[in-house]
Amino acid sequence: MRTIWILTVAMVVAGGLSGCVTDAKLRSQNMQLRQESESLKSQVKQRDQTIDRLNQEVDYLKGEVTFFTQKTVVLAKEKGERIRDTDTLGKGVRQFTDAVRKSLETSIPDVMVYIGGEICDRDASEPASGVLLIDRHNKFAIPMQIVGGRYFSRGATKAQFCILRDDPAKPGSYLVVAISSECATEGSGVQTCPFTEPLRADAGDFPALYCVTTAGIPYDSKGTGDVAEISFTLGKLKEGDSVTVKTPPAGRDSRAYSFCVIGNPSGGE
Repeated sequence: MRTIWILTVAMVVAGGLSGCVTDAKLRSQNMQLRQESESLKSQVKQRDQTIDRLNQEVDYLKGEVTFFTQKTVVLAKEKGERIRDTDTLGKGVRQFTDAVRKSLETSIPDVMVYIGGEICDRDASEPASGVLLIDRHNKFAIPMQIVGGRYFSRGATKAQFCILRDDPAKPGSYLVVAISSECATEGSGVQTCPFTEPLRADAGDFPALYCVTTAGIPYDSKGTGDVAEISFTLGKLKEGDSVTVKTPPAGRDSRAYSFCVIGNPSGGE
């Protein structure tokens, strides 16, 4: 009897110990599974972050491709216009010089150059009056006598061509050193304006166009130019005025407008 009791107690103790071992093993396995689960979650999170970053890079690169494709189109258009202008100038710009001669009643040399943007239709326009467009991308490299100008408009307009110069007393400002007679044109397309009196430009000056009345001078904002815009809500632009550029488009957003002046290099001496 004593022996049976001892065996029973031993079996109970052994069973209890076996249960403890099993529970400890299960707890260890559960902990390991939880750690593996957390590790997998971390890996999935890192993978998702990598995918998001790659998607952002893809979107950025698509934007870059779109921008440079559009810029290439603009440059090709400008190149074509520049080639046509060069060909016209090489032939003596007879039509323009004849109009200038009649306007000035004097002898104008046939050898002239264009200073400014290419005269072509562009993507956008903002019809506005009292706006001064300063072409800082195409400054005068040598003194010149300016005898006329050209621009592309999308409607009837009145405009004046100007010569601007850095204002030594106000950094970031420009002095209006010369302004042409008013040029009134009808309709849309390329407009040619011989001046009644020539303007003088020195090396370092800038060509500009003052839109007296509402006009749509087209532009491209693809970084191929550097035209600053200044609005005049009161009064009218006149020679001797000092104008300040506040926040012009820069870099990729800088604009190229379709206007230029025509001059005789020898006339500035």
